[in-house]
Amino acid sequence: MKKGQGKKHLINRLMDIVEGMMVGSRSVTYERCQRKGCSCQKGELHGPHLSMVWKRGDGKTTGVYIRKGYEDKANSGIEAWKDYKEIGKVVANINRQEFIKEMMRKGG
Repeated sequence: MKKGQGKKHLINRLMDIVEGMMVGSRSVTYERCQRKGCSCQKGELHGPHLSMVWKRGDGKTTGVYIRKGYEDKANSGIEAWKDYKEIGKVVANINRQEFIKEMMRKGG
């Protein structure tokens, strides 16, 4: 986050980010199948497999495998969520500072 970016610029950036953001995090796994004689039985695991995981409303973790060809979209959506949180925190801090200044001007 660049220091000194104006509040309006940051809000516009948030609006751009919202379009593709996805809550979650990436998980990479390697797996062993059940086929007899497969090289994974000797340690050469299948993978990497990319998953997106997140917490449901009830607090339990769930996830989904990301199919080949969708990795970039998943990665950019997850990164957009991280950016959204970071920029949102900056805007919230600016709002708090403006609020305090307004109260002090009015004899708070």
